[in-house]
Amino acid sequence: MVPATEIHHRRYLSRGGKHNLANLLHLCGNGNFEGCHGEAHTGIGGEVGTSISRHNPRPESAIPFTDLLGREHWLDDTGLRHDRQPQPY
Repeated sequence: MVPATEIHHRRYLSRGGKHNLANLLHLCGNGNFEGCHGEAHTGIGGEVGTSISRHNPRPESAIPFTDLLGREHWLDDTGLRHDRQPQPY
């Protein structure tokens, strides 16, 4: 397994993303958009939730991402990962 070494914004900063925890993933890569981080910047990223379109109105915490084992997870702004979508506060 390759270690996660890079922080990735699911909704890119250049597309209106913020530094909130639900928008951040720790991915493998080497600084040249290779590995999982590189994949997040392709069409696959949109399919598995590692990238979120600027046109998607839902908050990051409402959009799951799929890990390498095919499991869906939701992130919240407290830094926690959930196996099902958390209920709104």
